[in-house]
Amino acid sequence: MTRVIEFSPPMSGIEGEFNTFRLGVAWSKRLNPGEEVLLMDKKLYSVMGSAKVTGITVGALREMGALYGSQNHNQKHLPKEGAGERVATAMIKRYGPNRCCYDSKVTVIHLKYTSPEG
Repeated sequence: MTRVIEFSPPMSGIEGEFNTFRLGVAWSKRLNPGEEVLLMDKKLYSVMGSAKVTGITVGALREMGALYGSQNHNQKHLPKEGAGERVATAMIKRYGPNRCCYDSKVTVIHLKYTSPEG
């Protein structure tokens, strides 16, 4: 079974090696390193390409942001300084402070882009 990972605009940096942060631990149980996944534009409901899962890391948002924020697909084109804080702020804004905070568990999915058409 091929899994689909949805991305909501704004999105960038989905080339080469990158990661995506997901709230909770569910994605850490769904995916395995080496698995191929489809990348989908949620707004357009279209496949943007495919990627290989190169790793999965689970931890608190604050810690994961500090460790992996600069490789996040939306942060790759920005300065590394402050990337973890920007990732955390974006997630808290997206999910709301009642669902997401600096101590929330997140899954970081490390990916390598493999194909523009899935």
